[in-house]
Amino acid sequence: MLDEHGAVVTTSEQQDSFDYSTLPVFQDASKMAPAQFIIGHPVIEASGQWRIPTFTRISNPDGKFAGMVVIWLRVDSFADTYRRTALAPKDAMAVVGNDGGVRMLFGQLAEDGPYRRHLHNILTSPEPAGAFIAFNTDEAANTDTKAHIIAYGPVAHYPLLAVVSLDYDHAFTLFYARRRAYYEVAATVSIVVTLLAAALLFLLGKQRKTAQKLQEALAEEALHDALTGLANRSLFQDQCERAVARARRHAHSVAVLYLDLDEFKPINDQYGHAVGDLVLQEVSTRLRSCIRASSEDLVARLGGDEFCIILSNITRAQCGMIAEKILHAITIPMVVGYTRFELTASVGAALFPDETEGVKELIDLADRGMYKAKRAGKNNFCWGAAPPRLAKVACGL
Repeated sequence: MLDEHGAVVTTSEQQDSFDYSTLPVFQDASKMAPAQFIIGHPVIEASGQWRIPTFTRISNPDGKFAGMVVIWLRVDSFADTYRRTALAPKDAMAVVGNDGGVRMLFGQLAEDGPYRRHLHNILTSPEPAGAFIAFNTDEAANTDTKAHIIAYGPVAHYPLLAVVSLDYDHAFTLFYARRRAYYEVAATVSIVVTLLAAALLFLLGKQRKTAQKLQEALAEEALHDALTGLANRSLFQDQCERAVARARRHAHSVAVLYLDLDEFKPINDQYGHAVGDLVLQEVSTRLRSCIRASSEDLVARLGGDEFCIILSNITRAQCGMIAEKILHAITIPMVVGYTRFELTASVGAALFPDETEGVKELIDLADRGMYKAKRAGKNNFCWGAAPPRLAKVACGL
């Protein structure tokens, strides 16, 4: 450590006789910024070893020059540091003079390698520092045909140039390994995401189908009779309105048959509702077999033992024939369990637009015809409101 006059105040060496006050850097110390670090010119010792001084200014609290801290660095200590640097077999570091002579070398520089081939360009380059990729294309030399990364830069305050030559493949080995690992991870993630997306789409599709089936089942349950599977009162009312609208639009007729089983209550009372339900299911099957399969006809159970049938695009005569077919089908004996049952039914009918102009009146007239059939002795068919010319045959076929 030096005072403001250049005298040594304290030192780590046994004796320091160097006259620091004569150094230009000390004479210009007043121009240095506080704590500024300066590298001095190398000095050769009597032992032949080179040392490099470094200077740092010390200032008083008022900012005035108070002295300097001097640290001497031995050049061979740098060499020891670089020798411990891990270099690839084809990597090299060198300190080169402006004359092209190698002052310090770590690793191997092939005489005809990229470094030697481009040394002249490096020394004569207008750029003080730079880097480029060089190739050895001399196959006859048979030394090194791979690419090298060459970087160079000046050594401050010295007519020296630091040059580094790195094997391109080795320098990027870690990069390539990491990139390959990233690609593998990305590919794995992509596959996993794709599989998860496919599984999610499958589950969503399955859930959508399940929801659709459930919705259809609920709609079926809401519009159909749970016991017989026939249309219920709501669906019958809707289809009846549609049938009348089509008949009005296309100028044809629609008939409604209103059917009630005769003496069905005693079956429930004597044999129980379970047997009665089986009888109703059999009646429903027979009614389905009596309507036209290829038409828009509909069989509905309104409740209990009451049924209604919509017959679209039909004439009065055709309606009577279907009513006769129904009465005959009901009278055929049926066996439920071990019991034989013989049933009859009363059927009423109404025709649009011959007898009415609205849906409600059409159903009411068919219901009225059913009661006429019961009063006429049951097991019969009657029109709800017959035209005058057919008044005498309003009941019966």
